[in-house]
Amino acid sequence: MGFSLFSATASIAQAQIHGIKTDANTGYTGLFTITPPAAPVGTFHAPTAINIVDLNTQAKLTWVDALAVNSKGDLFAYDNSTHYSGRASSTTQLIRINKSTGEAQPIGSAWGPPAYIAGAAFDANDNLWIVNTANYTLRQINPADGSTIGASISITGFTAHALESSEAVDIVFDSDNKAYLSVDYSIYSLNVATGAASLLYTFPLPSPLVTPPNANPLLGGMAFDNNGGFWLSQHRNLDRIVYSADISSTALAAAHNAVMDLSGDTGVLNSGPTDLASWPFVLPTSVPANNPVALIGLAFGVIGAGGMMLRRRRKQAR
Repeated sequence: MGFSLFSATASIAQAQIHGIKTDANTGYTGLFTITPPAAPVGTFHAPTAINIVDLNTQAKLTWVDALAVNSKGDLFAYDNSTHYSGRASSTTQLIRINKSTGEAQPIGSAWGPPAYIAGAAFDANDNLWIVNTANYTLRQINPADGSTIGASISITGFTAHALESSEAVDIVFDSDNKAYLSVDYSIYSLNVATGAASLLYTFPLPSPLVTPPNANPLLGGMAFDNNGGFWLSQHRNLDRIVYSADISSTALAAAHNAVMDLSGDTGVLNSGPTDLASWPFVLPTSVPANNPVALIGLAFGVIGAGGMMLRRRRKQAR
């Protein structure tokens, strides 16, 4: 008797990449979502952004940053609208954003000063981590109420070059749950337990991130897709989203194709904070036909489960 366990093909559920972009003229922040193609080549367009608004008043929110998405697809970010009152006196507020409407619900109480949350990301265990660039510290946050978990961790080993460094910062986790930090136009590996950052790559000046080259390419956000691809949003002037095959220095050195024009596609005409977020921790939904070990393992798993069911029925019959 012959049987087939499944169709022996490989498929991976591709994660969406969510992004935000703030208009420096108005301060209003737009939300957009893209589904990465399997092999990004050239330029493609994202849907037009929708304004992020207060759930209760419907007022447009300003200077939203630090976008993060958890395993359920819930979007979180930070409302940094008070930051122009001065870094020393600024506060911040965790919000949950409806992806369809852009409506944002405040979570917990505002905290600070000083507080400007420029980067946020969930790790593989659904722990939320944030970077406070008012004092360059790393914190773990309870997304249910916005409270902090554990002590504040000072980030060390990085260099901030530009005035907007407090905005051009992000944190991201790859599919192996390794953390990375971007500051200005440099990318670092990051130890979240100690806060130690180790330089991975610095984009050269003038930068290949945009065409024509920009004299100061600040990185606004980072995200990984499920295939190991690494996405960057470039902050200031000719804003772009840039694709790199991975996060190695070799791939980053070749990352120069502008795959999306933020200014044109989102309706934002002046530079402000940008950010990206994704959930890259997705496993294959089936096993490739050329992987006999996986096929055998799955077969024995099915047979083992059947055997357990048979023994259970025999016991019940007795």
